[in-house]
Amino acid sequence: MVGCALLVAGCASVDDSAPSASSRPISTANTDVTTASAAASNATDPIELPTTSTFEPSTTAPVAEQRLDPQLEQRLQAILDAAMPSMLTPEATLQAAVLVGSTDTSWSGAAGRDDDANRPFRMASVGKTFTAATTLRLVESGAFAIDDTIDGLLSAETLALLSGDGYRVSEITVEQLLVHTAGLFDYAFGEGSPMLQRYVLLGEIIERTTGKPYAAAMRELLGYDRLGLEQVWLEHGENAPPGAPTISRSFFTTTELTDLDFSIDAFGGGGLAGTGPDIARFFEALLGGEVFDDPSTLDLMLRIPATNMGLEEFGIPFGDGASGLYRIEIAGNTCWNHRGFLGTIALACPAADLTVVVTTNTATTEPLAIASDLVIAMSQQRAQLRTVPAARRTGPDGGAQAAGAAVNRRRGRRTPT
Repeated sequence: MVGCALLVAGCASVDDSAPSASSRPISTANTDVTTASAAASNATDPIELPTTSTFEPSTTAPVAEQRLDPQLEQRLQAILDAAMPSMLTPEATLQAAVLVGSTDTSWSGAAGRDDDANRPFRMASVGKTFTAATTLRLVESGAFAIDDTIDGLLSAETLALLSGDGYRVSEITVEQLLVHTAGLFDYAFGEGSPMLQRYVLLGEIIERTTGKPYAAAMRELLGYDRLGLEQVWLEHGENAPPGAPTISRSFFTTTELTDLDFSIDAFGGGGLAGTGPDIARFFEALLGGEVFDDPSTLDLMLRIPATNMGLEEFGIPFGDGASGLYRIEIAGNTCWNHRGFLGTIALACPAADLTVVVTTNTATTEPLAIASDLVIAMSQQRAQLRTVPAARRTGPDGGAQAAGAAVNRRRGRRTPT
């Protein structure tokens, strides 16, 4: 058993001893992954899947490292400081990361109790974007189609639970799970909520298709190492990276959530931990066309059903819902974002070449307002970017964050239309 899906009735074990024909194990990392029963039968050979995109890094010299104009950095920090009184707990912490991808210009700041701008946070539902991208990597590999129905992709136990509750599993498609239109009751927040249920099922599909644990499959298929994501991991599926700071404490107003078991949010629908700069690198790469082999896969991810225009949840506007992303407009910029329950948001504005991540440790904080203020400030003062020698870099995190292994590749980046 590789993993399990949380349903209304609890946790359904995944019977990997009998995968269906359309959920053949996929070979990743050049290792064929098969099951005993599949090997004993006449099952089709495993699909060979590259572990990362075949996007080729540029061989040109890297662009000069840059930082923001000091006055702009001060303005961004002031936005964080001004947001602190609304966070309703004396233990509140706020962190933000800003990345201008084509120039590798970045800024990180923090405010509140913990001024470490590189502190990892629980990203909650921001992890859905990672799950959606992993699913679509499998789609572009030919493992299954986005309009395939789930009756050929999930375990018999999970299908029995769904069918037993009246769901027509032969009519629910992968895309309906991705865009939250499958009509499934959510075990955490009720019917119609886009919070968890559909992405828990996607997590099981990823495991059964790859023959690997969800965390490992996501890491390989999205190419964390290639993108330079050193501080991103699944809290309940992987060990924290060596030397990683302790994850930030979490609160709901003044009630501390730090020691709660977040397994409800650990599989497909969330559970991701990471730093603002690394989450920003991923969103910049994703919307810049560097995660998928085929540009049309990103177009598929950004496709919005007519039913998903102007979505709201708990009275909060979410935007127009695509696969693991929501479209919003900020200061004339089209931005793609996802929010998390614990006061987090990651958004990328491709035409503006701008990515912003805001992380807080207070679930009652609305991070979109803070992120919007940061986007507006950047939009108003982008002309003030200038090259500064590395020795002169300053700021709460020591200055501009290097893009790790991804420094060279952005010269050849693709931008979605």
